[in-house]
Amino acid sequence: NNMLDGSADFQAFFMADSSEEFSVKPKKGILKPEGEDPTRFVVTFSPREYGKAPHGTLVIRTSLMQWTYKIKGVHPKYVRPQASSTIRGLMDARTKRAPTKARNAVRDNIKAVKTSTIFEGRPRRAPRGLGSPQGRR
Repeated sequence: NNMLDGSADFQAFFMADSSEEFSVKPKKGILKPEGEDPTRFVVTFSPREYGKAPHGTLVIRTSLMQWTYKIKGVHPKYVRPQASSTIRGLMDARTKRAPTKARNAVRDNIKAVKTSTIFEGRPRRAPRGLGSPQGRR
């Protein structure tokens, strides 16, 4: 409230060197005289990131008086989100598979070629390359 007799127009703002994360409402209005319901100011701190605690200077000014307040922002305590997978609960028994043994595809292919009956009775051709007569065209 205004400490002097009568009401007074006021402006409320943060100084230029204050963090932009602070705001005040109302920014202007009328301070009621002493003895009446007080004029309420709401200071908001909206941090955008964690780090050093921001600070600012709130100024409430009338034509005859000025009040300044040092404001220090306090970050909310970080609480790690608790997440759980819902995919496991959505899978039914038909889609679940037993764990399979890891395969060595190269070894399996070599074994398949050695035991294959496709080449029986026919001579195997050498692969085409620089060392074969077919590769020198």
